[in-house]
Amino acid sequence: MSDEYYTAKEAMKRLGGIPAVRFYNLVRQGYIRQFVPPESRIRLYSKEDVDRLAEEQLLNQTQADTSPETLLMKAYEQAEIAYSRATGISLHLHFAQECVTDEATQATLTDLTERAKQASKLLEGLQFAISVLINQTKEQ
Repeated sequence: MSDEYYTAKEAMKRLGGIPAVRFYNLVRQGYIRQFVPPESRIRLYSKEDVDRLAEEQLLNQTQADTSPETLLMKAYEQAEIAYSRATGISLHLHFAQECVTDEATQATLTDLTERAKQASKLLEGLQFAISVLINQTKEQ
């Protein structure tokens, strides 16, 4: 479609023809960012995210390495992505809060921002715990 986005059909094809249910689960779980152009009903999907997942899929198929160290590294990478996304959510909610004048909406945004910050902290702790486990596994 463009240099930055795929349509859903293009994205599913790029991901090896995965079923729509699986594709939309990946979107809902935050692995694939979604974009809705202004004044449009079309949804587009991040080419960068789809291509990264397609590459991971290919690597997983060609390197079926299921050693604990490899699996822990993959878990760490996913925790790192989740931390980055939670931090971004927190930032965007904070910016939205600065633009809103309605007190009820501001209170809701304050709550959501705090929850996103807590999620970031939790994911940061998860990353650290996984890295400790990776080091312990290497020493064995």
